[in-house]
Amino acid sequence: YLPCIIEPLRSCNGLIPVVLEVGEWDTKGLTKLIQSNELSIREFLAYWIHIYEALNLHLYQESYRTQRLVSVEELCDLSGLSLAHFSHPFVSHVLKPWIEMTQSNYPETAMSIVFLRPPRIFSLIWK
Repeated sequence: YLPCIIEPLRSCNGLIPVVLEVGEWDTKGLTKLIQSNELSIREFLAYWIHIYEALNLHLYQESYRTQRLVSVEELCDLSGLSLAHFSHPFVSHVLKPWIEMTQSNYPETAMSIVFLRPPRIFSLIWK
């Protein structure tokens, strides 16, 4: 539902790339799963906690190996992104708790965020 490429690569210049294919996200399908209780928000967040913990362990190991702080460089591919990806139920029931959990527990993991192929609607979403 939320394609994301995180490969435990060796860092380059203190950065490890993480690719988020945001335009490919099936936010409608994910929201439907959560609203129908086929997947609880708790299970969804537990999955992402697992992903973040694995990523942070890798960042620690790379920092130790290279003797310098290693961070994430997020590459967000926005091709195919539309307003339909950000329905009110997705934003309120999925995105908001996900962002709150992420910001509360995993601050300052990303050194930079690069937006690739943003559609025109991106400026509206960004506001």
